[in-house]
Formats: sequence, C-alpha cells, structure tokens
Amino acid sequence: MHKYLGTTGGVPELSNQDVVLQWLLLALPAAVLVTLVVLLQRKIATARKRTAEAAGSGRPAASGAPQSLFGMPVSDPLLALTARIDAATRGDDKATLAPLYLELAGLHRADAREADMLKALRSAAGLGAQHGPRSAHAAARLALAEAAFDAGDLTSACEQWQLARTALQEDGQKDAHARVEKRMRDHGCPTDWVLTDF
Repeated sequence: MHKYLGTTGGVPELSNQDVVLQWLLLALPAAVLVTLVVLLQRKIATARKRTAEAAGSGRPAASGAPQSLFGMPVSDPLLALTARIDAATRGDDKATLAPLYLELAGLHRADAREADMLKALRSAAGLGAQHGPRSAHAAARLALAEAAFDAGDLTSACEQWQLARTALQEDGQKDAHARVEKRMRDHGCPTDWVLTDF
C-alpha cells in the first residue's frame, strides 16, 4: 500500500521510496531483456564466425560434439575430436590415440595452424611408437619428414624418414618401405643409421 504525501492539483503525490520502487520495477525487466539480447547476439556472432572459419578451411561446419546455442545445436569438429582424445586418454585406450592425433594434425593443417599440426604429429609419432598401430607411427613420421623437408631441414627429414621406414617394415608395408628408402637415397640420406631416443 502506498503512502500519499498529499495532492497536487488532484493528483496524489508518492513518497521518494515509492518512486524509486516503481522505477526499479520498470527498469529491472528492461535490464534483463537487454542483457539477454546482448548474450544472444554474442552467441550468434561466435557461431557465425566458426561457420565462416570452417567454410574457409574446407571443413564441414557441422560435425562433432554438439554445443548449445539457446537450445540449438552447434558443432565444431575440433571440439569433437578433442573430446574423443580426452575420452581415449581417460579410458586408457592407448592404441586409438595415435590415429586420433593424426586426425587432429589434419584439422590443424586444414586451418593452417602449423605449430599445432606439428605438435599433434609428434604426439601421434610418440604414441604410435609406444602403443601402435605401426601404420599410424609411420604416417606421423612421414608427415614430420615432409614438414622438415619443406622447411629446408634435410637432417631432420632424413631422421624422420628413417623412423618411418623402420615402422613401415615392422608393419609389413613393403611397397611403402621401398618408396621411403628411395626418397631417402634421392636426397642423400644415409640409409644405415641406427637411431635411438626418438
């Protein structure tokens, strides 16, 4: 119930507290509405940016783990793959990690994130060497060799080709083994190295 202080020309006057309360009651829903609109605009802008980035990289914009945009699903292949890597790590599923990191390297390559790509390839190579599969180990080493070769680092390329060649031989891939050995010879790499600590 309002306390009237009196009348002015037949209109009752409200106390200062009543005036403040009325303004708060009017302003609060407006402030909430403005906040919701701003948050929605940010979510939509983020979703559009991801879609544009995916379109520019040639990757599909909608595959992988869903996120939420006010109840509407939004997907990101990088998030989906990261979730799969985390699940495999938590589940101690070591044999699937090297192929997953190879896939991650492919996503980074598509987005032209060279440093992230090389990091994922090194993870794939190390995990493939320890836990298999040998084919993933060989593929990671070959990709690292090509990256080193493209960067003008023939010594590192030769080392990676040597490791890939060994992994291919262990995996029984005779034709691929021969191709790598030819590539090494074509570029003057020694083919009789004994490498350790890789």
